[in-house]
Amino acid sequence: MQESPRPLLHRRDAEDLVLTTAARAEQDQTAVSAATRILSAMARREPGSTERLLDILPDAFPWVPALTSGHGEDHGPVPDPRDVS
Repeated sequence: MQESPRPLLHRRDAEDLVLTTAARAEQDQTAVSAATRILSAMARREPGSTERLLDILPDAFPWVPALTSGHGEDHGPVPDPRDVS
C-alpha cells in the first residue's frame, strides 16, 4: 500500500502543520485504535505474551526497552485502552 504524500505547511513561529482530509485522519485513528486493541487483548489473554511483545516491539520501536526496568517486576495487568477514566 503506497501512502500519498500529505502537504506540509511550514510556519515561522509555530509548529509545522500537516494537511489531510477528515476521512484520512479518521482512517489513521481507526488503524491505531485497532492495533492498540489487538496488542492489549494479546497481552491480557496469553501467558508470557507481554514478554514476547517486549521482545519484538523494538524491531519497530527502538525506544521500547527504555520503558522496562529490566528487573522482571510485575506492573500489574495491562489496562484496557477503551477505559479513559
